[in-house]
Amino acid sequence: MNFAIPAIGLVSAAFILAQRFRRSKSTTANDERASHRVDFDELIAGSTINKRISSPPQIPKTSASNRTMNANIVKREFERANIPFGIMLGALVNAQYESRMTAALGDDSSGAPHAFGLFQLNTGGAGRGMSRSDMLDPVINTQTIIQDYQRNGSPIRSAYETGASVATVAGLFGKYIERPADRETTAASKRSKYARELFPSIADLPAEDLYT
Repeated sequence: MNFAIPAIGLVSAAFILAQRFRRSKSTTANDERASHRVDFDELIAGSTINKRISSPPQIPKTSASNRTMNANIVKREFERANIPFGIMLGALVNAQYESRMTAALGDDSSGAPHAFGLFQLNTGGAGRGMSRSDMLDPVINTQTIIQDYQRNGSPIRSAYETGASVATVAGLFGKYIERPADRETTAASKRSKYARELFPSIADLPAEDLYT
């Protein structure tokens, strides 16, 4: 017996199959994108965080082991605050950019330092009301910048959730959390560029896809 299949049925079947194929491809692509595991210790060991470099006078000389320890403090505190690994990497780029991962005294344009520690907490900004010793403490300094991120990091979270790279996240972290004098002009591009210098193997990967 011959059965006649209505043309509309064929069209519907073809449409359903096409939709399933697209969803399948999308799922596969997402699975492939999510496979970027980062060995954090190896990442730091291969970066300038672990190397002797020339620094401005206000940045104290510290050992590679001390800078590595500070990088691990940043990682630990961001994990404790349940902030994604990819966003933590963007923050880490900024800590290295600001202080070379040390207890630096910076921004002395007024005649005395008014920015301190890993993330250069400013006495007129995130460090307002804090003692110098607290701002220089790497744990307290990092916890304070995390609080600032939780208040002001909405643009970073939005970019992260839509596939922004580590370099882009680093730039946005500089603009919205560090808030330097050039925040409305070149801050983001400078820090994005620095991310590519610091972590060239992962800087242009989607931050959301990285894990450790």
